Amino acid sequence: MLRRYKADHDWLVYEPAYRALITERDMRKVWMETASGFQQPCLLCVEKTAEHCHRRLLGEALRGSEADKLVHL
Repeated sequence: MLRRYKADHDWLVYEPAYRALITERDMRKVWMETASGFQQPCLLCVEKTAEHCHRRLLGEALRGSEADKLVHL
């Protein structure tokens, strides 16, 4: 998925596929299990803008859930 995006830069294809992957892998649960071991976990981005940031998509998916308490964007 990432290789395809790096080749074609088609965010309109990448974004829904990545959102589906977040759901499929139950990333809310994974985030809770992983991030809860840290004092103040956060998602960091190195993109020039948040518009095409996969971490932003993950943060949005975590919002409104129990995992939201462990998100600092």
